[in-house]
Amino acid sequence: MTNIVELTLAALVGLASNFHAGVENLNNKSYDKAIIDFTAVVQSGSSVAEMQELALLYRAEAQAGQGNKVAAMQDATNLLMITSDVTRKSKALAIYRAQGGALQDLRPKESPRAAFARFLALCLSNDVAGARQLISGPLRNTLDVCEKANAGRGRERTIFTEFTRNPESFLAVSESFDDTNQTATLTLSVGNGQVLATLGLVRQGGAWSAASLVSYEMLGRDRRIAQTQSSRNLANLRVIGQALRQQAADGDGATLPARLEDLKSAVTLNNPQFHLFTDAASGKQLPFLYRAGLKLSDAPDLLVAATPMAVEGTRYVLQLSGAVMPLAEEQFVRMADEQKWVIAALVKKADVSAEIAAEVTALIPKLADADAKVRAAAKKRLQEIGAPAAPFLREQKKHADPEIRATVRELLKMN
Repeated sequence: MTNIVELTLAALVGLASNFHAGVENLNNKSYDKAIIDFTAVVQSGSSVAEMQELALLYRAEAQAGQGNKVAAMQDATNLLMITSDVTRKSKALAIYRAQGGALQDLRPKESPRAAFARFLALCLSNDVAGARQLISGPLRNTLDVCEKANAGRGRERTIFTEFTRNPESFLAVSESFDDTNQTATLTLSVGNGQVLATLGLVRQGGAWSAASLVSYEMLGRDRRIAQTQSSRNLANLRVIGQALRQQAADGDGATLPARLEDLKSAVTLNNPQFHLFTDAASGKQLPFLYRAGLKLSDAPDLLVAATPMAVEGTRYVLQLSGAVMPLAEEQFVRMADEQKWVIAALVKKADVSAEIAAEVTALIPKLADADAKVRAAAKKRLQEIGAPAAPFLREQKKHADPEIRATVRELLKMN
């Protein structure tokens, strides 16, 4: 035992010597020597956390002084992943920015929404310990107090069991970032739209951790209805994912069906409108966008379905893996184009056959015909043509006739 203690003390003395030599070399601008000294401390795996963190910080400064931008940014990034010290974090961020680093690149790869989805999955699998790891700070302390209070009263229900009882009633609505302070917020719709709760997130070990409850708002009737409808739309998108995988497994195990309406599975029996999206603003129902012809063996991150319109610049998509995630509209359009989706926003005139182009051109004036039956027939046919009619309809959005303008905009919204 004595030998082990002596060896440990000797090692610490040696590291302290390297550390102090590194500081002296850094102050003297002998950056190459400082890097060697601090590297000895960093690679030692010392149990003295403060020395390790300071060695990383000072080595980052030495790398920057030496002109090694990439190495300086990497040391700053590594320090940000492990330190909780505000001063060291601030200095690491300053070094990172000074070397040309973009702060948004320091965000954890897993988004707040994805982190919450993982939290739900852990709760559903009864991995309470894993779920608890995604909570920290004051929020963790509050939950611990509540858990002890419930246990003292003999109650088996906990905050984690609430998530397992009805996971669909918890919906990630929006997320925002404060890159300067390495924090984020995640707003949740709770109780099928009855409450909006905003969580404060901090970066912990390279991932987002829920650390505080920023706000808690009971919604009025109109906003509650909108949130409830949004929850139902996302629930339908998840049902589509479950049904697609189930039908493919029950059939040939490979090719997905040609139309969403053709899906027949246990998860769709009690929800005949699973393939429809409801616009909360107008109450109109539109079919989800769907890319037929994919196989379960295709890349899991391919988009297979999506909401038919963007809400506040965001469109929800279903991946072949079954994951439901939000995409900014620009990102969705780019990905859909890359994956050869045929949807209105992407179709160009050059993509449309001469026959369809001629038919659409002839149908548009009929939208203002004096005969209501002619107007209805023209609208119905344009709706049947779908996305290929879109580039021609877009040109008529400012048509002189208000009847044509209104119908064109309605058709474009459907597509």
